Amino acid sequence: MRSFTAIFSIAAVAFAGLTSAAPVDTSAVSGAVNTVKGVVSNVPVVGGVAKDLSIRADAPRGVQEILIDVQTKITPLTQQIQFCTVENATVEILTPIVQTLTSTLEEIVPELQALVGQPIEVILASVTGTAQLTVAEVATLVANILTLVFGALGTVSTLLKGEVSAILPILAPLGAAVGHLLQAVLAAVGSVVGGLLAAVTGLVQNLVPTLLTLNLQEVLQILGL
Repeated sequence: MRSFTAIFSIAAVAFAGLTSAAPVDTSAVSGAVNTVKGVVSNVPVVGGVAKDLSIRADAPRGVQEILIDVQTKITPLTQQIQFCTVENATVEILTPIVQTLTSTLEEIVPELQALVGQPIEVILASVTGTAQLTVAEVATLVANILTLVFGALGTVSTLLKGEVSAILPILAPLGAAVGHLLQAVLAAVGSVVGGLLAAVTGLVQNLVPTLLTLNLQEVLQILGL
């Protein structure tokens, strides 16, 4: 059996060989990396994808994205109104909800107004980034918002059996906000394509009785109802 001294001597020689090895030449690796970078930088951009992506990132939101955002924000508010009962459908209960609903609609109007003058690819951009929106699709989005708002208020009108004089003062600003939203959408979309007003009007005929009961003349006039 070999002595421990001999074993340690062999190990020492082996480690000495490893530590004395010449350092790795990295010039070849660096050259390969530079070659790859050069190849990548020279690859042509197919169909101007890089440029299009840059434009899309800087572009404002289109009508679809804005209206979906509005619908998402106002849905909980309209649900609170719909859940009112005869006992709590009062000015005190409804006022903060209606005021928040009003401000939510007003806040989005400037963004819609800023779309006027933008190219059709921006105004009617799809959130999926595929085909442009059709007028029918925009009309459906607008009609959904109107149905949420006035459908909820119609429920309150029914609870109050048409005796809505007490709540009319808080509904006037809401009607104005809806009117401003409608005008902004119609102006933005109308700057690139026609037919939106007629399409929206055809989808909201069932709301006319509520609009008349609540005396929301501004909305009726904009829609031509």
